[in-house]
Amino acid sequence: MASEALLEQLNYEKPYRKDRLRVGLWVVDHPEFMEELVSISLDKEADRSMQALWGLEFVCRNHLALLYPHLDNFFTQLPKETNDSRLRALSFICELLAVAYYKDKDDLLSEALSEAHKQTMTECCFDWMITQQKVACKVRAMTALDKSVAI
Repeated sequence: MASEALLEQLNYEKPYRKDRLRVGLWVVDHPEFMEELVSISLDKEADRSMQALWGLEFVCRNHLALLYPHLDNFFTQLPKETNDSRLRALSFICELLAVAYYKDKDDLLSEALSEAHKQTMTECCFDWMITQQKVACKVRAMTALDKSVAI
């Protein structure tokens, strides 16, 4: 069950930027809730799952390293996702990971991102490119794939 403090932060309905940013900044200030945020984000049946995913996206924009300890969970759930709105956020996180790993050469990510993770991300990105997905998801997948093969 989700903690009351995190659920209070996720108590919003529409994906307004100010609300997503507020959740992201709160989690950065309270990193002990990151594991719980990732779990709720990836559990599409959980209450406030979409709000958690929006918050996770904002955390990853500026503090991607907070996700590194949770990459196993992230990449286990990634291939199971089919919802367009959720895939938009997940594909953006994949793009951030690819840029940090291949372009920025993030040392911490080099230790955390396994070959299995890279394989899963590559397969998902190719799947998103060749299936009926929204343009935003395809663009993020294309960028992630471009960063991984350009090096």
